[in-house]
Amino acid sequence: MSDLFTNWTDDKMLTNGWSSDTVVGRARKNNQFPKDLIPCTSILYTWIDRGIMKTKNVDLLEKFHTNLEVILSKRENVAEYSARPIKDRPDEVPLTNNLDTGK
Repeated sequence: MSDLFTNWTDDKMLTNGWSSDTVVGRARKNNQFPKDLIPCTSILYTWIDRGIMKTKNVDLLEKFHTNLEVILSKRENVAEYSARPIKDRPDEVPLTNNLDTGK
């Protein structure tokens, strides 16, 4: 673990609102640090959970909240179609991603 990497990561996550996936991906893509200093995303989450970084889980909740809104809006679209009487429904309903998994 490198203080240089964790400080840079904290700055990007707290100041710019980057996700851990974005931080790791950009660090690798732009060769910002030696490859052996860039952890995988799950290790980064472990460091956050253990308090090794300044970024806390509460800082990541905004991302969760945004994803939850997207999932709920997709469910509302499905409810809109299913709330109509069958005779008023279109012959084909546009398919979206699986709503149960939020993908």
